[in-house]
Amino acid sequence: MSGFRLSPQQRRLFELSAVGGERLTAGAAFRITGELDLDRFRHAVALLLERFEILTTGFPRVPGLALPVQRPGERVDAEVACAAVDSLAQGERAWRRLFPASEPVADAPPPVRLLLESRGEREHLLVWTQPALLGDAASLGNQVDELLRLYRSTDSPGSGDADPGAEPPLQYADLAEWLNEVVEDEAAAEGPAFWEARSGAATPPPFPLLRADVGERFEPRLCPLPLTADTQAALRRHATDLGLELEALLHAAWAALLTRYADGAPLSVDTLFDGRSYESLDDAVRLFAHYLPIRCQASDAETIGELAARLTEECAAQAEWQEYFVPARPEAGGRATAYGFSYFDLPPRASGDLRVEVEATQALLEPHVLELVCLDRGADAQLRLGLVFDHAALAERDAAAVASAFAALCDDLTRHPARPLDELSLVADDADGALEAPEAPEVAA
Repeated sequence: MSGFRLSPQQRRLFELSAVGGERLTAGAAFRITGELDLDRFRHAVALLLERFEILTTGFPRVPGLALPVQRPGERVDAEVACAAVDSLAQGERAWRRLFPASEPVADAPPPVRLLLESRGEREHLLVWTQPALLGDAASLGNQVDELLRLYRSTDSPGSGDADPGAEPPLQYADLAEWLNEVVEDEAAAEGPAFWEARSGAATPPPFPLLRADVGERFEPRLCPLPLTADTQAALRRHATDLGLELEALLHAAWAALLTRYADGAPLSVDTLFDGRSYESLDDAVRLFAHYLPIRCQASDAETIGELAARLTEECAAQAEWQEYFVPARPEAGGRATAYGFSYFDLPPRASGDLRVEVEATQALLEPHVLELVCLDRGADAQLRLGLVFDHAALAERDAAAVASAFAALCDDLTRHPARPLDELSLVADDADGALEAPEAPEVAA
């Protein structure tokens, strides 16, 4: 066989595309402050594609195999464009640039796309999108770090390879094969046994606001979820007082809201894990991230802090054995009951005399009907939250209602953090059980 096996995460994406008819993509928008030479920038992109095999990997079909193989060097279809603009997209505007996050199935995955917009000589926005098969959100950050390193270490497009003494990176095909060996290791019985004991994890009940005629194709949309500066600061203080991460508090608030929508029925929330269990993988460029099903049913009698602590323990337990998790094969229409939660820690970084800040990032690896996405850019920057929802399953008005309800919940729990969940204002039911969303935020098309 000419080629390499797909990693477990890659196989999952191909299984999803066979059911839903889409290729899921990853993307990020980076604000770069400092002088950039555009010719050197384009040359650095070319060097980056040479350095990381995965970015030029194709996925041809082989007769007799149910899934494609990965073949490095199969294609080079990166699209690089530079443009001068009067203003750079910020915040929600930059985030919207990453949607829609799926493309129709074709003979080949969509290309790697880089668009560098510049306002003057020192203000730039780099919008980078690529197939999720090639890498997750953490990979995009690593790719930009390496791109700027290559930019700094070469003087001009004619100067040859940048930094020839640099240690060669771990290549994708080798890592994918290692992950397959980990999953298939018969001696490692504890991992499969851990997930077998959790095989009865609750299936999320149907969301009460779903369309009557759920479409077959996944149509991701973004509904911004603004929280006031006072509410954000109070959430950070409360998490610190409890000895928890802000991520855990938001995870718990999302679980509390979904439990109310489900009328107390048991549920699980697909929670994003970075999949980088070893320190040596932190800088790797490839798809590691995946979702694990965290049991998130909230009890009315517990406080938000107690629920957050319980979810933190469950996340830690599942993280220890995450390489062995094998999700159920997707079925047509099955996505209409799936909820997700993802949290990205995105502090600013320096690259020589350039400052890099992440304006937005997105990596949809599962076609959830509703996913709370949190972008934490550090305590000194604004926390950005949004609902990514399947427009084929949920109307924009109803997604906006959920966003408003979550914002109201976060505001109430900062005022009454010690109250049991049944005494917090989670959602306001009207006569027909739907939710009204006053001044609903604009939804990205």
